[in-house]
Amino acid sequence: MGFLALYEESRDEDASPDEDEGRILPEISENELLNLLKLIPEQHFTQPPPRYTEATLVRTLEEYGIGRPSTYAATVDVISRRDYVERKDKRLIPTETGKIVNDLLVQYFPDILDYEFTAHLEDELDDIADGRMEWHSFLGEFYAPFEKQLENARKNMPRIQQEEYVGRECPSCEDGQLIIKYGRWGKFIGCTNYPDCTYTEQYLEYTGIRCPVCGDEHGGEVVERRSRRGRTFYGCSRYPQCEYSAWKLADVRRDAGLPPEEDEAVIQDEAS
Repeated sequence: MGFLALYEESRDEDASPDEDEGRILPEISENELLNLLKLIPEQHFTQPPPRYTEATLVRTLEEYGIGRPSTYAATVDVISRRDYVERKDKRLIPTETGKIVNDLLVQYFPDILDYEFTAHLEDELDDIADGRMEWHSFLGEFYAPFEKQLENARKNMPRIQQEEYVGRECPSCEDGQLIIKYGRWGKFIGCTNYPDCTYTEQYLEYTGIRCPVCGDEHGGEVVERRSRRGRTFYGCSRYPQCEYSAWKLADVRRDAGLPPEEDEAVIQDEAS
């Protein structure tokens, strides 16, 4: 039990307090008979670890030695912008796209995706920057096995296309159908006849709420958007003609004169 003098178990910043936190077992000896004071017929399930926030993700990257302070913001930006994660209550929740990409990369590039490999690579890059390592030999040692993995992935990795039909014909070629595609900058709408037809348009996720500023006069609707850092916010579908925006859907409902979602649910229950 001496390790308890140095050991401290960390707890997530917004986890609920544990009644047994800080409590340790009394000293007992092998084969000692114990008295049953109380039998509590309760079933407990192990809770999964909480999802990362931006702060806890950066903290974990630091602990594993992955990346550097100058790259942390870019890492969070990329996984958000490419729809690998979505934010819910400040948590980063992996999307279906993110899960598929992760599984394929782990399967076909297991060494590259290993924590220790990435941390070791960062140290070697620091050595190159400080002049302690020659970059030609470093690049040769890295690229030879990586090239083989890359060739194997090109041949054997399944091509997975996530396509969802919009329900409209392409206005450009008038032959193809418009579908939701996933690109480097997130979702967008394109034509099924690509590459013969290169028509695209912005993907908008509608909330079903009229714009509080121009909705009555011009028919603007509130849509969900992403900031450059991947944070979700709400704006008008007529942007830039209308610049209405809000960070929270609750604020949009308030501005539109609608009750909060909880109150609306109560109203619907009473009506039924």
